[in-house]
Amino acid sequence: IDYNIVAAISVIESEGGKHTFKPYNAWGWGKIGFSSWEEGIWTVSKGISKYYAKGMTTPRSISYSYCPPTANSWAAKVQGVMNKIESM
Repeated sequence: IDYNIVAAISVIESEGGKHTFKPYNAWGWGKIGFSSWEEGIWTVSKGISKYYAKGMTTPRSISYSYCPPTANSWAAKVQGVMNKIESM
């Protein structure tokens, strides 16, 4: 997967891990906490890889399954962060 998407989702969901609702969960992933940032990154990356395996490789295509109520705005925000990361 594109590692930028994992980072970008964390920026949108929790300001890059500054405001988590569960321990080490910067992505709003389920209703769980993780034991470390490493576990969170690996778990979320594995979950995102399932979308990629189905051909959903952009925030827009993932958004309809990942966060249906706000799919369009979420996808635009995540893509915007990805673009900033890629331009660095």
